[in-house]
Amino acid sequence: MTKTAAVHSIQGTYEPARHDKRKENEESTAIVNAPIQRPTALTGKRANEIWDGKVKILPWLTNAESEMLCMYCMLISEFEADPTEFSASKMNVVIKLASDLGMTPISRGKFKYDGDKKSPGSHLFDS
Repeated sequence: MTKTAAVHSIQGTYEPARHDKRKENEESTAIVNAPIQRPTALTGKRANEIWDGKVKILPWLTNAESEMLCMYCMLISEFEADPTEFSASKMNVVIKLASDLGMTPISRGKFKYDGDKKSPGSHLFDS
């Protein structure tokens, strides 16, 4: 799978000579830099509370990750409701989603984030 220029920037591997052309091709994709929006599929009071909390502490997320965060929130609310009935396969999905969204120490290290409210790779798409 080919990484986007934004992913290279986030991971610190962006090289203009190699990735500028890719960046130009990606600039037409507005979803990459769009602010994250709550999907209509997110249901349940607790899942929505988890969403609100995660969006506050994970400001690098964009609308491209909204479905992944939705799945994570719904699974965590299900786990909280009855941990004894939460399967190992669902727990593996939660762990994978958390990693992909930058919620684990190792995955967080892959994100360069300077503290502003923009996505870490958003400078690649600024006009």
